Amino acid sequence: MDDFLILSPTRWHLRQAVRMLNRHFAQAGFEQHPDKTFIGRVEKGFDWMGFWFTEKGGDGVAPRALQHFKDRLRRLYERVRQWPEDPRHRRIAGYVRAWRLWTLYAGLPLSLLPCVSLRE
Repeated sequence: MDDFLILSPTRWHLRQAVRMLNRHFAQAGFEQHPDKTFIGRVEKGFDWMGFWFTEKGGDGVAPRALQHFKDRLRRLYERVRQWPEDPRHRRIAGYVRAWRLWTLYAGLPLSLLPCVSLRE
């Protein structure tokens, strides 16, 4: 895994942890990509790996991830809309099922997941 999330009570502790992580990266021959690093306040909320986090913890699918899912679902529908109904339905349902499994992997209850409509 190459994604890290470091939470700390103070900016000083955070900088210490980042320095330590960068040392480990350097020893292993890796470096941190500057565009992939963000330091900010948890209260504002943030998107990490497709999920939205706040000071209360994981709070559902991130808006950007949901929009990406809807866009891909629309593109998939455009590709398969000429197919016979049964294979078309199975292909689209399979994609939606895989996405919902991804959200469940993060421990989100189905009630937190928004309903998706192709008409939005």
